[in-house]
Amino acid sequence: MPKIFDEFKLTDQVGIVTGGNRGIGLEICIALLEAGARVVYSISQSAQPSQEFLQSQKYVADMNRGPALGPGRLEHIAINVKDQAALIAAAQDIGDKEGRMDFCFANAAILPLDKDAIDYPASEFEEVLKVNVSGTLYAAQAAAQQMKRFGTKGSIILVSSVAGSQILRRVSFPVFH
Repeated sequence: MPKIFDEFKLTDQVGIVTGGNRGIGLEICIALLEAGARVVYSISQSAQPSQEFLQSQKYVADMNRGPALGPGRLEHIAINVKDQAALIAAAQDIGDKEGRMDFCFANAAILPLDKDAIDYPASEFEEVLKVNVSGTLYAAQAAAQQMKRFGTKGSIILVSSVAGSQILRRVSFPVFH
């Protein structure tokens, strides 16, 4: 019997995923639950879960994970990742409710593509930094505080975008000769 899958088991684990209301973040949530996590809390600035999230939540609830695991849960929490205090309070609440914190996927990010980089206003760029950099730190801090509280050797995964290493089509950078 192959043992590699034993290395990836998340049996009974609890954690958070920022930006988990849709896209890559939501797929991460589903994969974690398929690997045996008890519950994944998706943290999103959206006040209400997306239709895609609700469909995924139903998929997770209906998933047959076997008698040893029982049903998994996918939960939505509306918090803006720029709000350090709110993230820390939410993680504290999760810890109180679940009795543990095992992982954090800091995935939330924005990349407005409506302007050329050479004309990008400082205030809009600062907003990108608040979400993509500060929000990542705040999510990691919130989860790590709970891991420390429960003595958990958890995992904090910081997700980044290909946009950090290559030019996207709708973003144009001037070429100087």
